[in-house]
Amino acid sequence: MIALLLLSSTVVSFSYVPGHLSRARFVAVGYEVGGRFVPETEGHASPNVPIPTLHAHAEVRRLFGSWDRFAVVERGVQADLLVVVRTGESGGVFFKTGVGGRGIATENGGRSRSSSPASIDAETPSHEDTLSVYESVDGRFGRLVWRGQLRRGFSFSPSPLFEKLREDVDALPRQP
Repeated sequence: MIALLLLSSTVVSFSYVPGHLSRARFVAVGYEVGGRFVPETEGHASPNVPIPTLHAHAEVRRLFGSWDRFAVVERGVQADLLVVVRTGESGGVFFKTGVGGRGIATENGGRSRSSSPASIDAETPSHEDTLSVYESVDGRFGRLVWRGQLRRGFSFSPSPLFEKLREDVDALPRQP
């Protein structure tokens, strides 16, 4: 039981493309809806977005805005990185697709093992807060470059999830 409590409170992070995190300059904060990136400003207009999620987005946006490493932009097509904030209260089922037989990143940090040219995975929501960073490919999700999960990861200011991302990125050498 104690081991389960410890596991549920740890931040799980990984970097598939640390070099991309070093080169990126512009980030867009938003939601993942039906496998596509929806900018934060569009999500605020939806009555279906829970209040804790709205607060988490505002906090992450504020923290990115005060960090001299990145500039926050409004639209995904303007960004090098797409940042997705999901609180444990978000609910729903999330779908991700992968192309090219390399598999896709899944919520628990694993990869789909499909050898077909395209694969589809479904995820049920987590009770943990999640901060995910993707490479932006013309405003669409590219490779997952960082992800952290933590129960109540956005419940404090500054967000422990954001602080872990910041620690991981600041440890990388800056690249032009």
